[in-house]
Amino acid sequence: MIFLVLPYNYHSGWGNCSINLAKQISKKQQIRYFSTEFDLNSGANPIESEFFKKYRLDNIEYLKNQNDYPIIQSLEHDLQPYQGYLKGSKKIGLCFSDRFIPEDLAQKARANFDYIIAGSEWSKNLLKKYGVESIVIHQGVDPFIFNKNHKKKEVFIDDFVVFSGGKFEHRKGQDVFIKAYKTFQDRHPDVRLVCAWVNSYTKNDGFKHLQEANIDLSRVIRIPLMMNNCMANIYQNTDVGVFPSRCEAGTNLVMMEYMACGKPAIATIGTGQADLLTPNNSRIIESLGACSLQENGKEISIWEEPSSESILENLEWAYNNRSKLSKLGTEGAKTMTQKTWAHMASSILDLID
Repeated sequence: MIFLVLPYNYHSGWGNCSINLAKQISKKQQIRYFSTEFDLNSGANPIESEFFKKYRLDNIEYLKNQNDYPIIQSLEHDLQPYQGYLKGSKKIGLCFSDRFIPEDLAQKARANFDYIIAGSEWSKNLLKKYGVESIVIHQGVDPFIFNKNHKKKEVFIDDFVVFSGGKFEHRKGQDVFIKAYKTFQDRHPDVRLVCAWVNSYTKNDGFKHLQEANIDLSRVIRIPLMMNNCMANIYQNTDVGVFPSRCEAGTNLVMMEYMACGKPAIATIGTGQADLLTPNNSRIIESLGACSLQENGKEISIWEEPSSESILENLEWAYNNRSKLSKLGTEGAKTMTQKTWAHMASSILDLID
């Protein structure tokens, strides 16, 4: 038996990681799953909803006292555990830390967890800065959903379609992307933008920013909050994806899914995305240098500032070298074949075994 204490939803990176991890671990071990976010009517399909209903655990008090079974628990950026400090025969914390960690929380993490899993080498190094050792295990993609069968466009064949995805926020760098895209769209009347910026944790979909930048909204397709398994067809009908994140504590799940579909990515490599990207499988966005993240007048992290000029140059290259995009996408898809949820689950189970 393994207890999983993780967020449950189909509309965020955390949710998709948790759900896919649970399904893969259940193939090898019996599980029970605790979450305060359960809405079994929002499942991907009725069978999957029944699966989670079967393994759902409601008694959090039991987990505060048991020492017979291992537990896998998600951690916040600052290492506070989701649902508090629990007990288990072996305790594994899963985190994507990207900023300041208070000493008391770092100390509690060291004392309460046998293993802490970081989402990237960059995040591992940040944790180490605060005295917390961790093991890097990357997120995955579902190869049955995200694969090269979605490589060729079915619509907008004669247009050049740019994809931008991820929660709309400063960390993801959409503000820099919009600046570059404005110049790009003004140069090319056949360019369209597909943006999937809606997230279950925020109401900001970036529309106001598109208006303020005078983006041609008649050539913008805004994707609403959708089930993760519907996104492959969205990726398929675009030509290139831009991922200008100032910081990724993980390896950017949306980017991974996009590349798994054989679609070429333009991306930054200053933080977690560097674990996956090379000049052979992507186009690299140049950095303007370190970006200081401030909170209440205090520096809480060092990220990377993407260059809007580099984004524009890469978009122009992609627009003028469409025959080369296919090879770039193929190399990206090859990289993702080793990054699956099954691989992530097996790596975690190795720690428990």
